Amino acid sequence: MSASTDMDTGYLNAEDAAALDAELMSTPGFSLEQLMELAGLSVAEAVYDVIVDEVGGKKKHALLVCGPGNNGGDGLVAARHLVHFGLDATIVYPKRSSKPHFVNLVKQCEDMNIPILDAIPMDSPEGYDVIVDAIFGFSFKGTAPREPYATAIANMVELQKKQKSVLVSVDVPSGWDVDGGDLTGTNFHPDVLVSLTAPKLSAKKFRGRHFVGGRFLPPAIAEKYGVRKMPPYPGLRHSMEVVQTGKGTETENDTEEDDSEDWGAQYQAYLDEKELERDNASATHVPVKSNDAEVIEGEDWAIQYAEYCEEKEREFFLRRIG
Repeated sequence: MSASTDMDTGYLNAEDAAALDAELMSTPGFSLEQLMELAGLSVAEAVYDVIVDEVGGKKKHALLVCGPGNNGGDGLVAARHLVHFGLDATIVYPKRSSKPHFVNLVKQCEDMNIPILDAIPMDSPEGYDVIVDAIFGFSFKGTAPREPYATAIANMVELQKKQKSVLVSVDVPSGWDVDGGDLTGTNFHPDVLVSLTAPKLSAKKFRGRHFVGGRFLPPAIAEKYGVRKMPPYPGLRHSMEVVQTGKGTETENDTEEDDSEDWGAQYQAYLDEKELERDNASATHVPVKSNDAEVIEGEDWAIQYAEYCEEKEREFFLRRIG
């Protein structure tokens, strides 16, 4: 594992993301097929949440643009689940993998009557409510994308503008450097990002709706790679939205329910807090003290939330009897 300067913020750099993924699939461990199925389900859940919010009651149509590697496999899985969720789906898969698992994924989609095309149809009369960018993941090195994917990325941007399609990227926006963001000037800016396992460093440069998915990380591996602040997913969910918290928005009319922030807001606030701590420590060269009464560096997220819940329960009880 590399020495990361962001181990306490919940973000993964490219090297650690690859090492974590490899460790998950070590023997004994997860198979690629298991992880891809869980990741694709997470993406489908997030896409469904977004498109239901954006489109309303009409039949929704998703276009999934899949790359040659594992990110593309996540897209193939997501397409199948979206059809099971009641959406129409079309897949664009310019370079099909000959590996058995990917061949199986294609067959599963074909059995669901999902069209699989070689290129994005720019003149589709019905248009697309949502476009899922599943081309490149955390293994992308940040160089200018090659064909046919450079054209695919440009086409997605065009549809995003002309059709007002909601553009969703899986794990990392395609063409972005995993650590640095859009270093090559792709002008590719999705509306939604679904980070898998944990946000990558480039997610700091993202502005839009942000989901975290991938409910499969064992505690020991999470601890090893500094992913200690992942919030628990609610109920049976495999994805959840990270809410961008606003400052100074409280009013006198806030209800009692407003006191209990949702998980997404808490997680984003926690990331922001840890990022500020890291920046302040770097600027002053003073490490965070381990006996700090307010913030304990490296404290487990579940413990913090349990304490938060206990505090809120006490406040609620006192208000009821008061």
